[in-house]
Amino acid sequence: MHPQTPHTTNMLSTLVTLLPLIAAQNPLFQINSRSTSPLFRAILRNYDDFDLIIHVENTTETIVNDFLAEYHVLTTIFNHDFDIPVTRPGSLQCLHLILFTDPLTFSRFSSNHNNIYSKDVIMFLCKENSFLSFQENYFRIPHLSRSGLVAVVRFDSGGISVYSMCFYCGGSTGRLLLRQRLEFSQLRENPVRLAPKKFDNLNEHVIRVVYIDYFPYVWCVVKSNGVCEEAIGSEYELLKTVSGKMNFTYELIEAPNRSYDALINGLVSGQYDMAIGGISITNSRREILQFSTVLRFEDLAFMFVYKRPFRLKIFYFSGVFNLKFWASKAVGVFSLATIVYFVAKYFNDKVHLTYDRITQVISHASFEQSIKLKNFFPGRAKSFICILLSSWWISIMLLNIIYKSRLTSFMVDKSAPPATLEELINEGYNIVIDKNQMQNYVKMLNNEEKILLNKSTTVRKNHFCDLRIYIENHRAIIVGEIAKSLYHTKMFCHNYETIEAGDITTRFFKVTPHAVPFTTGVPFVDVFNQKIQEIMGDGLLKLWKRQLTIKKKIYSYKGKLSKKNSVPVETDAFLIQFVVFLIVISASVVSFVLELVYHACRPN
Repeated sequence: MHPQTPHTTNMLSTLVTLLPLIAAQNPLFQINSRSTSPLFRAILRNYDDFDLIIHVENTTETIVNDFLAEYHVLTTIFNHDFDIPVTRPGSLQCLHLILFTDPLTFSRFSSNHNNIYSKDVIMFLCKENSFLSFQENYFRIPHLSRSGLVAVVRFDSGGISVYSMCFYCGGSTGRLLLRQRLEFSQLRENPVRLAPKKFDNLNEHVIRVVYIDYFPYVWCVVKSNGVCEEAIGSEYELLKTVSGKMNFTYELIEAPNRSYDALINGLVSGQYDMAIGGISITNSRREILQFSTVLRFEDLAFMFVYKRPFRLKIFYFSGVFNLKFWASKAVGVFSLATIVYFVAKYFNDKVHLTYDRITQVISHASFEQSIKLKNFFPGRAKSFICILLSSWWISIMLLNIIYKSRLTSFMVDKSAPPATLEELINEGYNIVIDKNQMQNYVKMLNNEEKILLNKSTTVRKNHFCDLRIYIENHRAIIVGEIAKSLYHTKMFCHNYETIEAGDITTRFFKVTPHAVPFTTGVPFVDVFNQKIQEIMGDGLLKLWKRQLTIKKKIYSYKGKLSKKNSVPVETDAFLIQFVVFLIVISASVVSFVLELVYHACRPN
């Protein structure tokens, strides 16, 4: 809630006396009794933590000024007859109390979309004739739909009627609904509660969603007269799920001529409510649109991705001599050999193997060679030694099954790929691009990058699934917002398997953030973000989240070698091997203690 200020603290007492005073002296209202004080006190009780802004004209300002001179109450007053542009205070939420002969005068203030917030309450006080004018012409007042609540209090000869108007509420959108009627004799009764709308239930309101086909965000499959009836894509799937959570329907409209300028202009003018299709955030767009704060992909926006085929990896041996990898092997082998040797000596068994030989056997076991345990350790120590060595061998087998390919890939892969596009091209890599999206990419590149993109060696494919086949067996540099696409191929290209993360190397030559844009002032953006977070927590979009949110695997390019190039696979394997080794040792020690207890308790 907004912190209280001096004028919000005294707001109730101000209005309790101010409104009857205005009613008594101005023919705008038909009430001349101070008995209205309890009514206004009850109406405004819900807004005691709002900043009060009174919108007046010359006649009503005189009355307000006279009252303030007597009671010294702080508030904000805007006189719209001065025809001077005014801007609301920067508070979180305001109550706009409008005292005009003609309610349409408020258009001068509301034409600036920054003057109305989604948590604001706009309350018109008008007589019967002004009420009819408002009812017929309210749509001429811009940006009313951006407020949390529009209320109208109508004064007539018989009493007071309280109305509310909702937006983004289905069939009731833009209609004045009578909430309560109070006769003069009933003015001391409490009025109906009029709280700002929370926008968590849009009552099956139709949201106008504009899009441009852009795989893998949205791709229309069935289209009719510019309206998409069936589509695929990550953002489209997300839209379907959120619509169920917020209880709204949507109309998926293709942007005219597939133009991003037309899409942006339509959002700015209010022709559309939101857009999907991997829309990038720029400074100019940020000034005229709202963007979702949940669906921002700064780290995954624009990058160059390429794959090194395995037959090329065998020539890179710089990673074979990894000290951490070999140190972990050595520590494990010598520790286990020492335990085995001294356990056998403790039992006074005649050990058939020397310490060196035990070390060799365990070392061979760590490379998946078989072990013959039968004749190594006779006597009482055999069971413990067999359990210990078998556990070690099994742990090594499991470790290799799970991590062998990753460890091998790390050991034989070059740790630092070339840092520039020129170096990659000189190595024989060709740029591969979805030619349907090439013009969109070109707009984001500088002149040097455009020259590289337009080389004769550039490979152009009709669809990403075709591009996906090409990169399997060729040296390729993929251009564009492709990082997520590689993880979506299993969803959209059903004939191909998803590329494993270990086979992809990424470099961030240019980063452009993406988000879902809304027309400025749409009041349900915060609820939209909240529902997405709830969806992620409920696990309803785990597949979407897993394939789209891969920030932990890909790091931003900061002018130096990407962190992705120094893949922390060997660190993961070292830690897991160490943990497995500790588990094996612990299990062996437990079995050893049990065996000692057994021998101690057994009768001679």
